[in-house]
Amino acid sequence: MRPLSYARATDAGAAIALVAGHPQGAFLAGGTTEVDLTRQDVLRPRLLVDINDLPLASVEDLPDGACGSARWPG
Repeated sequence: MRPLSYARATDAGAAIALVAGHPQGAFLAGGTTEVDLTRQDVLRPRLLVDINDLPLASVEDLPDGACGSARWPG
């Protein structure tokens, strides 16, 4: 079994820092596709950062390879 760590982000900055600091980190949001693909050995993240509780409207890939929120409520 591969080692896999899980963290629940308390804010967007913490989520970004966690994934940026871990080369094999990934965001976990929405459904369970990421979990299913990890179980099937299709994806091999070493860290999953749960962003489900964050007040994000959406997350999208930006041209420079970063991720951003299309709209930050508040």
